[in-house]
Amino acid sequence: MIPDILLAAALAATFAACVLAALAWRAAAAAPARLQLGLDKVLAGNRAEAEFIRNSLAAAEGRLAGAIQAGTTDALKQAFSEIGTATQNMASAVESLRRAAAEDSHRTLELLETRLAAIQTSVNEKLHEAVEQQMTNSFSRVLEQFAQVQQAMGEVQSAAAQIGDLKRIFSNVKTRGGWGEAQLGAMLEQVLPPGAFERDFALRDGSRERVDFALRMPSRSALWLPVDSKFPTEDYERLLLAAEAADVEAERAARDGI
Repeated sequence: MIPDILLAAALAATFAACVLAALAWRAAAAAPARLQLGLDKVLAGNRAEAEFIRNSLAAAEGRLAGAIQAGTTDALKQAFSEIGTATQNMASAVESLRRAAAEDSHRTLELLETRLAAIQTSVNEKLHEAVEQQMTNSFSRVLEQFAQVQQAMGEVQSAAAQIGDLKRIFSNVKTRGGWGEAQLGAMLEQVLPPGAFERDFALRDGSRERVDFALRMPSRSALWLPVDSKFPTEDYERLLLAAEAADVEAERAARDGI
């Protein structure tokens, strides 16, 4: 029976050492780098304590064997007492390590939660800054495009005003005719040499019927080609309206008028 007790005590010591090592390594694997040094110290202490328990059990086993050989009751009681003490120490060490591992795990979780909260805060701040920057850039582009549109509208309004001024100017037939005559004279001066045309030319001697210009044609006798400048705005507008309406008769009449 006593050898069985010794075997059980030895197995219990070995199991306790394995439990101590497993718990310590599990805590070390789950802990971050900042807690690794502390866990290594705890692991070293637990190993030393387990080694002390094994040595105590070995010594108790030796004394128990000696007591058995001596056959004294006091020696047996002392040996069993030492084995019981070693077993209690082993149980206390296992419980102490369990509490230490639980505390380390709790601290690790708190540290991880703190880090995750800091990371989440940083990500939220960066995301908020990126969204604000994007919105600012988009708003700036919208304002710039709006300013360009306003500028273009201003130019269109200015052009419309100028067109309106031109329409008011050319609504007078005499003014429109004078402008057409000036434009035709400028073109003839650019393309023809001096003496190749005459202004305000009388078609016949003594006749009051005159044309704005007459072109001298190459001939042995005096031959002139009369050219009268016109600005048929109304006829041209009628031609455009007839073309848009696909009115063939009105378009033909407008062309004849021009």
